[in-house]
Amino acid sequence: MAYKITLLTAALVLMQLFHVVAQTPSPTVLWQEHFNEDGSSRWPVINHGDTATAGIVKGNYVLNNLHSSWYFALRLGAVDLGSAPQILEMKMKMTDHVKEDATYGIIWNVDKKSARVFDENSFLITTDGHFTIQRRENMGSAPIKEYTACACIRKDDYNVLRIEQVPGQPCRFYINDQLVHTATLPATNLASIGFFCDRRATLATDHIKFAVYNKN
Repeated sequence: MAYKITLLTAALVLMQLFHVVAQTPSPTVLWQEHFNEDGSSRWPVINHGDTATAGIVKGNYVLNNLHSSWYFALRLGAVDLGSAPQILEMKMKMTDHVKEDATYGIIWNVDKKSARVFDENSFLITTDGHFTIQRRENMGSAPIKEYTACACIRKDDYNVLRIEQVPGQPCRFYINDQLVHTATLPATNLASIGFFCDRRATLATDHIKFAVYNKN
């Protein structure tokens, strides 16, 4: 009898798990960029001489800031997708860096206030294995998540950073498919994006993806 009860309990657990999986919506890609040469006109080519450059290089969008003593924050503005994305994903790595803890990552929810003033959010990781989430507003920054170590970060390799923002749910942050933080935030614009590259470093972004979840 105990054996039958155990089997029945296991079957019920499996049914419950199947129900949860079945109710999980699947994402639909709105747009994905792999930085092929035929899409180069969509992305700015920047040349600040010996200090900083940006452009498509061998299938990556590359910010070369290796000779600059100041960080490189490139805001691209809002991408027209025809629909508000609920998922923003970027695959990126630092190909060169002088600092052991060089920082790089996603800027999103960019709101330009004046020529050099922006309100924005950032999801950043470091080459020594930490991540942070920041909110910049009124010329000041405040952490949504303080710098935190995570073994999920691949040092000297590509890392996939993903933000998921579903109405009525906490915002979720992933690194290489591992959930690293959730936060209840005001709605943000995932289509208004940019890149952050630390001083004396080079950032290569392999792809950008925008997606929404299908309704059941």
